[in-house]
Order: sequence, then structure tokens, then C-alpha cells
Amino acid sequence: MENGGSLVTGDEAARVLKYLGAQAAYLPRAGGPGTLVIGPNATRLQVIEELIHHGQYRRIGFPELDSVKGVFVGVRLEIEAQDMLLRIARRKGWTQAEVDLITRNRAAWVNKLQELTERYGHGY
Repeated sequence: MENGGSLVTGDEAARVLKYLGAQAAYLPRAGGPGTLVIGPNATRLQVIEELIHHGQYRRIGFPELDSVKGVFVGVRLEIEAQDMLLRIARRKGWTQAEVDLITRNRAAWVNKLQELTERYGHGY
């Protein structure tokens, strides 16, 4: 991958993704590029979302996420990714089912951000 990140596919990806309960994942690493893991059944939506996450983390400098502040950063990046996916889906004519899934995912992340804000305040 660009910027020294790694890409995992095949049997190793299948094992990692089974553990994560996902079809694709971007595993960030503080201080540098992380790992993009793509399973054999990943949809275009799932792959593009993880590529977006790689770009987001590259843009913000691969920060440390093992803190409350890091959790806030991660959730905000998820919301931003869903917004980007919605723009892509509409521009590229993706199916209504894909648009609906992105919309539901975005709502879930907004709810998560609200829960975090209620618990920890607006200081993050």
C-alpha cells in the first residue's frame, strides 16, 4: 500500500476478519500506516470505506487512539467516512440498499458520538 502500509488478503485476512466480525477492515497504527484487510466476500462499500479510513488516518498523521480522545477521533472519522460514502454512492449511482445501509451506519455513529459526549463532555 501507499505510504508503507500493508495489505492482507486470502486465508490470513479471512482469519482476522472472522475474529473482527467484518468483511474488510483498516487497522490503524499510531505513528504510521496501518493494515488494510480485505476478505474474499467484501463488498465495494466495505472496501471503499476502509480505503477512506486509510486516507483519513494518513491525513491526520496516524495518531494514538488508545485514549478517550482517541475514541472521539475514531467516531468522528467514522461519521466523516459515512458522509464521504454517501457522496460517492449518489455520484456513482449505487443501489438504494447501499445508500440505506450507509445512512443507517451514519446514524449509529452519530448516536455513539452523542453517548460519548454525554458521558465525557464536549471537551474532546
